[in-house]
Amino acid sequence: MKSVRVFILSCASLFLVNQPSAWGQQEPFYQGKTLKVVVGFTSGGFYDRWSRLLARYVPKYLPGNPEMIVQNMPGPAD
Repeated sequence: MKSVRVFILSCASLFLVNQPSAWGQQEPFYQGKTLKVVVGFTSGGFYDRWSRLLARYVPKYLPGNPEMIVQNMPGPAD
């Protein structure tokens, strides 16, 4: 009986400790920031399409909803 009481008290204390408080919160890390996705191929290609799709939908799932920009930088063939 004593172990059950200790278990319930420890669970209750963990619940109270883990409650978020208004004074301890801060703004999300990506709030107001811009993320640049650099694609090493020309525009209109397969990787460009996927990176633009990624840039359209990923910011919804990042805290702060940052802006994402896709930049194509094709380089010379080695």
